[in-house]
Amino acid sequence: MHSNEDQVRPAAEAQNSSARRVIVVLAATMTVCVVSLMIAGVASLVSLADRIHPVAGTIVFWGVCLTTGLVALYYAIAYTRLPPTLGPPEEESGPKYDAYLEALRARLAANPRTRDLPVITKEEIEKAIGHAICLSLQRKRLKRRLGTFQLKRIWSSAGQQARSFSARR
Repeated sequence: MHSNEDQVRPAAEAQNSSARRVIVVLAATMTVCVVSLMIAGVASLVSLADRIHPVAGTIVFWGVCLTTGLVALYYAIAYTRLPPTLGPPEEESGPKYDAYLEALRARLAANPRTRDLPVITKEEIEKAIGHAICLSLQRKRLKRRLGTFQLKRIWSSAGQQARSFSARR
């Protein structure tokens, strides 16, 4: 029985590895395509501004470069300011685990969704985490529902405008 499991496990790992490689290659290809489309759009915009006036083309080019650099710098700084992930230690008692619970209490106290909940005991911490996850899922569902509602409203409004326009003709 063990020999069959030992043969299946490497085969499954090989399939996962090849599937992961295919996904990474597809993601890289899509990223290159999107970036090249963005560069082509910017080049077209710079070319248009250059046709209007050569100085305008230069201003647009350097403006786009500066804006892109500032946005990249902002996100790099925001990423480096993120706190490290909190992973539970191997053991469920001792000084490392107590430090982990203290850090988790501090994060839950800073979180606007769990700020008002008690987080003294381990059970209260687990309940607060569950509450935050539940609120997050509810918010995602509400966004999806409202997004669908807004999309339907936009389409019906566009249909009404098209009907009124064709009625005028």
